[in-house]
Amino acid sequence: MDLAYPTLRGKLEFKVVFHEFNPGDMQDIAGFSMQTCRINHSCSALALRIDCNGRSVFYSGDGSLTDDCRALATGVDLGILESYGLGEAVKGHSSILECIDFVTSAGIPKTALVHLEPFMRTCQMEQVAEVLAQVDKYEIFLPEEGESSAL
Repeated sequence: MDLAYPTLRGKLEFKVVFHEFNPGDMQDIAGFSMQTCRINHSCSALALRIDCNGRSVFYSGDGSLTDDCRALATGVDLGILESYGLGEAVKGHSSILECIDFVTSAGIPKTALVHLEPFMRTCQMEQVAEVLAQVDKYEIFLPEEGESSAL
């Protein structure tokens, strides 16, 4: 954290505690059960599933989804998936179309698509909205800054 954001820690009004994970690790931390799997990216990266009180979230992190991700995400209540482009694969990133396939095969009822390539957000939102409108049975959305979602 300090390498990427050297002044951030001094601005925080709370203590930051790091927990290291390797692919496939499971840890119980502060009442949350957490499990990881490897995701494809240009450097080592992990996806994370968090379970607590009968609810669950899958966060893909930055990278393209794998079969291990699908197994880990199956049946969660909320997915948060990196979706860099619309349909064309970009090495180390998932596309919106890949995410839609992932959501339907993993049975994720509600999914936020994040890390959209800036050009998509500024110039191709109509196309993105048309694609997302065609998805039945699953709520897939692009969250806005500050937006929250109930589980």
